[in-house]
Amino acid sequence: MPSRPAPRRYPSGGNELVANAGDYPTPIRVVIVDDHQMLRESVARLLAEQPDIQILASAATGKEAIALVGELRPDVLVVDYMLPDLNGIEIFRRLTGPYPDLRAVLISGSGISQELVAAALYVGFSEVVEKTRAVSDLANSIRRAARDEVLVERSQLVGLARGTVSAEALTPREGEVLVLVADGRSSKDIAGLLDLSLNSVRNHVQHLLVKLNAHSKLEAVAKARDRGLL
Repeated sequence: MPSRPAPRRYPSGGNELVANAGDYPTPIRVVIVDDHQMLRESVARLLAEQPDIQILASAATGKEAIALVGELRPDVLVVDYMLPDLNGIEIFRRLTGPYPDLRAVLISGSGISQELVAAALYVGFSEVVEKTRAVSDLANSIRRAARDEVLVERSQLVGLARGTVSAEALTPREGEVLVLVADGRSSKDIAGLLDLSLNSVRNHVQHLLVKLNAHSKLEAVAKARDRGLL
């Protein structure tokens, strides 16, 4: 059985292709995980053309991904759902404890079900993106993740509202988080003020989006005000 290629590290964070990378003193540092080598390397090269994104390394398995995150400490992990050893959700679940500042975008080439979206939101993913989307869309997803934003596509939101996460009344804790989100507080600020873990705050925010049928925190606040919740 042929051995898998070793994880690839990209010189200068992968941005050696970009002449104006120096215009961004703190680019978003990214690790990509996908078991299809051609797709993985193509996406890495195209993302490296974005001057505000650095591709640190790429990997083909969950085990490699966990090791690379520990070694390189990226800002954002872009990980495929289907991998040979672990799925993308399990990989990120194992990483959220030791690396609470890590953000992640889940990519899928086999369709996006409401169950997949719900599971991804539950462990703290910022977005779930289909592989058929343009690389520019993935770049924007990475930027939102780095800003600690959560985005749920309209089509995904409808399925969630009908499925595994119901649009029931907000819990007291979700109400507290909503007030602080409306006040412009970051997830890290909210975690400190409410004595919660960062992952718990992210989960509350994601539940708010679903319950309020909103695809961003800004829209959630607007809808909450319309309903008299703020």
